[in-house]
Amino acid sequence: MKILGFDYSVIYTSDSSFMGLCDADHLRIHLDPNAPKQRKLETILHEIIEAVNVHANLKLQHRSIVTLATALHQVLSENGVNLSSLLKGIK
Repeated sequence: MKILGFDYSVIYTSDSSFMGLCDADHLRIHLDPNAPKQRKLETILHEIIEAVNVHANLKLQHRSIVTLATALHQVLSENGVNLSSLLKGIK
């Protein structure tokens, strides 16, 4: 997945301590494979925003990232945008 010109690997990681994790140092996004599909979609949006926050040095607080991810997921999914392509090709 390309995020601001960086090639991120998106992988499923079974770790009960998180739904998702953005590792900007190693250009990896980890997702919980056991999460329901809608939760995975919201989580991938959250982690994309986390990556943008790091690379663009936005200094957004985590609460703002959570709110943005939830709002974007709702607006996009309820207005016909198919977010499922964000989950394709995950190892």
